[in-house]
Amino acid sequence: MRGYTFLNPGIVAPPVPGVSLQNRYVRFSELYRSFFEEKEQVKQNANLAEWMVRFCGLVKEADMAYLIYKAPAEDLGLLLTATKSKSLPVPVRLRDNDFANYLWEKKCTETIEYLRFAKQCEPHVVSSGTPWNPSPRDTTAMLRLIAEGKKEFKKTKSDYLRMRYAFQLIRLAHYAKRYQQCLDLYDELTAQIDKLKAHWKESIIPQWMLGHRAGSLRALGNRVEASYLYTLIYMNSPERRASAFQSFLIKTDQEWDSLMNRCLSDRERAYALAIRAGDKRSKSLDDLREIYRLDTTNDQLEPLLTKEIDRMELNFLGLAFNPYASRNKEVYQIPERG
Repeated sequence: MRGYTFLNPGIVAPPVPGVSLQNRYVRFSELYRSFFEEKEQVKQNANLAEWMVRFCGLVKEADMAYLIYKAPAEDLGLLLTATKSKSLPVPVRLRDNDFANYLWEKKCTETIEYLRFAKQCEPHVVSSGTPWNPSPRDTTAMLRLIAEGKKEFKKTKSDYLRMRYAFQLIRLAHYAKRYQQCLDLYDELTAQIDKLKAHWKESIIPQWMLGHRAGSLRALGNRVEASYLYTLIYMNSPERRASAFQSFLIKTDQEWDSLMNRCLSDRERAYALAIRAGDKRSKSLDDLREIYRLDTTNDQLEPLLTKEIDRMELNFLGLAFNPYASRNKEVYQIPERG
């Protein structure tokens, strides 16, 4: 779709890369998809940043990233054996790794055990195959890992690592489509974590767990509670915002009213409205006014306002001489009726 504009899209804060002046009339979801086109990398960066804080920045981030994301599980097993030993050195392939040496020197066996367990879980929670023909998940292996992980959770002393174990198990249950088990694990495990010792409020992990709880609720048909949780994630977790936007689902006015009643504050209601306003079928101006009334500092106001100005420009600017006018009308129904 092509048209004319007087609007500099760079005014959006934060900037949204990848949205050119020649392809501006896009769904708000596409703005976020563009902004988070490397969203897995965004997620990894957030995770690494938290691990770095956990270890007070005393190790090289690149070495930490290698051990968490790239080191084979066998190497982590060898590192665990060496760390438990009084005489074995750091395994040869990890000898130059700053993080591995730190864990070995400080005898951080619980951390290594967790990293090895997470490495075993990873193949079961990443997409494989193609979007049209995804590979089936090995649910038997996933349920076996959940049972093993519960044992590790119970024997682990660190509440921070217990929180991360809980995330792994909740995620496995969600992806294994054991939705009620996912909800039960969430309730069971999070109740056993000392939130203060786990640095719960400062961590990204509780929001990630909440996402899997929301996904299970949605799969079981509880769209209102799921969408409420997605609103919280959208509000509090920038690295999961795109996913929360895409997963938010309200089908009726009655469900919407229930969601508004479920929200505990005007700020939460404003973010739910921001998600709704992002849909191209929404009455965005009405939602914008209501967001501003509820929360004048809401960070979604500028992107949504930019989206509406862009929509008006495409509907009104240069229609008489735009060489792409007929295609815009045929393919994109621009200008809009009414």
